[in-house]
Amino acid sequence: MQPKVSIIIPTHNNEKTISVALDSALGQTLREIEVIVVDDACSDGTPGILSARAQTDPRLTIITHSECLSATVAKIDGTAVSTGEYVMYLDADDELERDACAVLYQEELLDPVDILHFDTRVNVLYDHVQGAAVADHVSKGLPPLRGEGLFDACYLRDEVGWTTWNKMYDGSLCRKVYSQLERERTPRGEDVYAFFALSFYARSYRRLRGKALITYNFGAGGGGRGEKMLTELTVICQVAPALDAIQRLIDRDGMPENCQRACDRQRCAHLAGAVDCFSRLSDDERASGLAILLEYWDVRELSSNISLRLLTDRNEVVARDVAMAGLQARLDAADRDVSVLRQEVAALRSSHSWKVGQALMWVPDRVRSLVRRI
Repeated sequence: MQPKVSIIIPTHNNEKTISVALDSALGQTLREIEVIVVDDACSDGTPGILSARAQTDPRLTIITHSECLSATVAKIDGTAVSTGEYVMYLDADDELERDACAVLYQEELLDPVDILHFDTRVNVLYDHVQGAAVADHVSKGLPPLRGEGLFDACYLRDEVGWTTWNKMYDGSLCRKVYSQLERERTPRGEDVYAFFALSFYARSYRRLRGKALITYNFGAGGGGRGEKMLTELTVICQVAPALDAIQRLIDRDGMPENCQRACDRQRCAHLAGAVDCFSRLSDDERASGLAILLEYWDVRELSSNISLRLLTDRNEVVARDVAMAGLQARLDAADRDVSVLRQEVAALRSSHSWKVGQALMWVPDRVRSLVRRI
């Protein structure tokens, strides 16, 4: 019997979290499922955990890589052997709600779509600023779509997030798209790459709101950025191979102009983030930071972006100096006004009219004093 849902879990050295992810997948109330775990050359205790679990549940399939090939290749291999009507992707450090597959499959029966987008609970383990940005990214969504439109909404208007793990996909769509992706190692950015093609070829989309069906543990498996700036810079730059793969996909398939604009937009955004991070390095870290930048980015676009950043920084400094000069001018003017006012008060007090006024005011004051005594 064909499984109703295939759940694909790529893993690399996740011995601390893989059991929870497996429990959440194999413990689904919808029993007609298959769980495919791709062991991407784990060197910790993960393989032992997987082997023990496979002996007790025949719905679990394990694919083993002899070398680490990245999450993109792991998902390609897992999707290739999947047989489910629908496909879901689960990170090895995240958890599905027990009724996730049942709820989503029932929704697909009522109103079938290529991509069914559902709510996420974001559990931020550290870096709450970036965690809040992730929560905002995954909360986005659109009214139901038929035909084209999802791609532009995601990659040109930022109305839908490109994460793959908070969506259920038509199985045929997934197997078609992942069979066309390159088996190139992409250390980061596999979702940006895969959803680029998924959203382009999808012809229907729906957003299901009301209940979070997955818990995304931000930072549990190394997805969050470290505290050290060089580590953060490396994480940002590691998206570049995925962006290069997107460019090759566009060139190979002759994708239309909006796809090129979307690719350029993603590239500019990630490169700007890398240059921004580089600009915040200490003087001692700059040489290492530059080596990281040159490892992942083309020197021409890198120099252009750095020049633009330096120009922007200079303009910000000029703008700040102008604002400070304006404020100082206002303070100087206020000081001059106070000085003039003091001179006018002093002149008034020394004038004949001031003395006469003071004398006239003395008479009623003297009369009131005498009246009080009486």
